[in-house]
Amino acid sequence: MIVEDIEWGIDKNPLLPNSHNFVFRRIIPDRIVLHPVNLQSNFLRFSYIYPLPSNEILGLDETFSAKLDLVYLYDIDPHKLVKLFLSLNSKDWKELDHFLEYRVRDILYKILLEEIRISDNLRNGKELIKNYIQSQLVKRLNEYFLADGIIFRNVYIQYIYVPDAEQYNFVLRQAPKYLEKKLDKIVMIDNAKAEKESKTILLEYEKLKYEEMSKLIQKYPEILNFLRLEKMSSQAQFIYYPVEYFWSYQDFINRMNTNDTSKKNINKPSEKTFENSGRFLDKTPP
Repeated sequence: MIVEDIEWGIDKNPLLPNSHNFVFRRIIPDRIVLHPVNLQSNFLRFSYIYPLPSNEILGLDETFSAKLDLVYLYDIDPHKLVKLFLSLNSKDWKELDHFLEYRVRDILYKILLEEIRISDNLRNGKELIKNYIQSQLVKRLNEYFLADGIIFRNVYIQYIYVPDAEQYNFVLRQAPKYLEKKLDKIVMIDNAKAEKESKTILLEYEKLKYEEMSKLIQKYPEILNFLRLEKMSSQAQFIYYPVEYFWSYQDFINRMNTNDTSKKNINKPSEKTFENSGRFLDKTPP
């Protein structure tokens, strides 16, 4: 058991099995934290997947990867208990499994890549892995974890999988087709992302446009009539004339300057009359 003092830190002398110690500071609330750990017969289990070199390039699934499902039996050296505890990411023995798994994965990767060379030995790869685990893996692990105080007793094989050599080589021969499909998939994804981004930009533009238009309509309500005409432009044609075409310049000035509603009813100029034929006749003298 590791004894931690909140004020003074970790006690360098852990409390070992069949021993005792008096920690007087435990009378102070929340001052002492105890971290118990089992020293013997600990088990670590996880599945390790080793992708063959071409897997990532060709986008192959896990059926073209080597897989190891092993159970590791280990003990902890009590004399290195404090050093091991301080090596964890946090002050919690639950982090020990993550600590060991990360390092064991590194060892397995080097063994499969450099020693067994599984990529070049698929035909008898399963037997090579099995023989290595039974004869050399425990020794290799203990050399690696010597400074950490981890002592591996045994490694049990749950499952070993190695891809079929003929099937894998056939896939390698079809590599150009796989690459072409992968590139097409990448292009499709990129196009979808680009289309999504363009729609987002367009929506933002439309939002800003309508916000500005709303401000203009509030300030100039007569713009609304113009917008209505513009909406009808696909089904109708309009001819715009200056206002003085229907009123004389002086009438136009009077109409713009007056605030009296009684003066708004201004007669049209006598020079222009409207025929039943729907056309204006200009009777202004030459």
